[in-house]
Amino acid sequence: MPKDIFKTIRHNVYDKKNIPEKDYIPVYKRDVRGRIYFIKGQKDMWQFCRVCKGLKHESSFIVHSDPDKYDRRTLKNICTPCQIEEKKLTLK
Repeated sequence: MPKDIFKTIRHNVYDKKNIPEKDYIPVYKRDVRGRIYFIKGQKDMWQFCRVCKGLKHESSFIVHSDPDKYDRRTLKNICTPCQIEEKKLTLK
């Protein structure tokens, strides 16, 4: 029996060289609890929350769980405080 049978397999690994020029989007690294994510956009990005309609910094938003085929992720369009409140309402 091979020893490598229980190794974890990473299907998507971000590599800038593997992305065609037509699909290239600027990304930045974001460290969330020890895991590194590659987020589409720029480090000092601002966006609107869909619930409170406030303009907030990218650090106020949670990383979306679905990566694209190049292992780049997006940010959710609901800020962290609004998402916590929305989760409380759904749990009641």
